[in-house]
Amino acid sequence: LLAFKQALITATQMATGQVRTALLTGLTGAGKTTLVALMLRQMAFHWHQHWRDGVVDPNDRVSLDGDPIFQRLLCANRRDEAFTDVFVWTTSREIVAAQKKSAHYGSHLKKAPILVIDDLGGEPTQVNIGGVDEILWARHDGSRKLVTLLTTGYCNPARADMEGYLEPLTARYSEAFTRRVSEPGQCVVIRCPKKEVA
Repeated sequence: LLAFKQALITATQMATGQVRTALLTGLTGAGKTTLVALMLRQMAFHWHQHWRDGVVDPNDRVSLDGDPIFQRLLCANRRDEAFTDVFVWTTSREIVAAQKKSAHYGSHLKKAPILVIDDLGGEPTQVNIGGVDEILWARHDGSRKLVTLLTTGYCNPARADMEGYLEPLTARYSEAFTRRVSEPGQCVVIRCPKKEVA
């Protein structure tokens, strides 16, 4: 229940520009991907309310080039170019596979207003992590309006401290990488335990 509540709060913070990145962590079956879908719906709901009520804050992500993001998200077909300009959902394994076919793959991921990378660390080998790392570096250093949602099973639930909890992710990528995707103030780490007590 705690992860669910934290996901809803974080989604609203992302919709209003207070948070740029959410890292959802937990073992297989913990519900990380489901929570990402819930967060996207919560962001769309927030943007819809603002659009409907005529409230447009210059720091809000209500519109992209004057066109309401929520409308493009909810009304566009997944294969529609307008949809993929706004929102991309992929996995780290898909990124590696696509980059093997085209060295230029990933430029659209660096600029997508909303990017989900599911199963971070799921690349076939540690040698393949460069593409994902490069995309996340570009997003971290890029526009503050870019929203990034990440899921990973690379965590140590036995550790309470954040550094120890994310040590498997650090071992997979690097200390700088983990710092970027869990940086307090810009990023929120949501721990998704296998079973939660209500």
